[in-house]
Amino acid sequence: TRLTSVVPTRSGYAFGGWSKSATSISAMYSPGASATFSEDTTLYAVWVANDYSVAFNANGGTGTMATQAMTYGTPTSLSINEFTRPGYAFAGWSLTADGEVAYADGAAVTGIATGSGETVMLYAVWTLLRLAAWGIRKVLHKKNNQNTNKK
Repeated sequence: TRLTSVVPTRSGYAFGGWSKSATSISAMYSPGASATFSEDTTLYAVWVANDYSVAFNANGGTGTMATQAMTYGTPTSLSINEFTRPGYAFAGWSLTADGEVAYADGAAVTGIATGSGETVMLYAVWTLLRLAAWGIRKVLHKKNNQNTNKK
């Protein structure tokens, strides 16, 4: 019997071949291969999870962070933010430079990318620290009142 040469697809995975076991992690037959079966046999697709990388962009901050290796479908915690930006608090990670927070710091993810060898860029999202500005105004106001009272 000649097996089909059509290669099935599944998002986040590469087709590894065919097996007689639904739980097999290694293939017994390749697409288009010849095989001999003595009875009706069900073949199951063997899927291999794609490996990909996540890179981190400071997006206005400073510092460096190593690219993180991940495997599709395997829960992995994102690296903890190591970037800094004076006057701002780190809010989380976005998939675009001007986007909203998509992932919290250290969040567990299972499939940001689906293609094998892809690199996904995550951008730091920063929130302006307004409390610091309020504190400066309060000090300046107090100082101005002290100068006014001295006259």
